[in-house]
Amino acid sequence: MKGLIIKDFFALARQARIFLAATAFYLIYSITTKNITMFAVMFTMFMGFLPINTMAFDEQSKWNKYALSMPLTRTDIVLSKYLLSGIVALLAILVNFAVTAILIRFTNSATGLKEASLYILAGGGVLLFYVALLLPVLFKFGVEKGRMLMMAVFLAPLLIATLLPKLGIPWPNVSLLEALPHLAPPALLVFLLISMATSIRIYQKKEF
Repeated sequence: MKGLIIKDFFALARQARIFLAATAFYLIYSITTKNITMFAVMFTMFMGFLPINTMAFDEQSKWNKYALSMPLTRTDIVLSKYLLSGIVALLAILVNFAVTAILIRFTNSATGLKEASLYILAGGGVLLFYVALLLPVLFKFGVEKGRMLMMAVFLAPLLIATLLPKLGIPWPNVSLLEALPHLAPPALLVFLLISMATSIRIYQKKEF
């Protein structure tokens, strides 16, 4: 498992310059506009694409076929992507905390660290949710064939948010929103476990 994670980070190193350039751009943007949440949002989004990018690299290099000739189980290969996603989400949260604390200190932002922390933690949870939603799709169809489905997954929340008022469906009430921080972590854990089981089942039956 450790070797698979290291392999993925070496693959991601190929995109390091682009990633760092984009990160620097949004950091400068956040500083100049004093919009401290912008960096956290964009950095979390960039980090969320990393596990997907590793699957694209694997697909292009025919890695899966090679990996199955090694002393690795299919379950190991699947779980390594979920472990990578967890590491990526944790890194996103830690970096966002550090950068946001600095931005609040030096930009005299009206947003407090406590309020920003809620956004950061929520962003990490959303990252894991999307990854858990996408991985079974990507294991089933591959990155190339799954691009349209990926787009649908990303656009679905925006579409739902737009349609709800038009359909006369009310937004969640205040009590539900207040309970969300307590309900979200266990719900996310259950969803991740279901996603893992689904991905393992798909990958076990897949031929390369």
